[in-house]
Amino acid sequence: MGVIATITFLNRIAGPFIMSRLRTSARVERFLDAMSVSVIVALISSALARGTIREVVAVGASALAMLWFNNAIVALIAGTSAAALWLKFLA
Repeated sequence: MGVIATITFLNRIAGPFIMSRLRTSARVERFLDAMSVSVIVALISSALARGTIREVVAVGASALAMLWFNNAIVALIAGTSAAALWLKFLA
């Protein structure tokens, strides 16, 4: 177990260590920003494809809160609250 933890830790610190040593252009920065957003979209869309209406409502609440308040924490709270309220009253 310790070996796996060590390898995981080294993999986690390798990315920032290597990127701190490299010069990045504006183009590379834009690519890295877009790549992180695309990973989040892929995770959400796959969860929605396998999920139920509750997940759709939770993601919709998060999206609306993000558009309205432009704050990720508020969007997170809105989505979590929508899922919890769904379970409490409709499940």
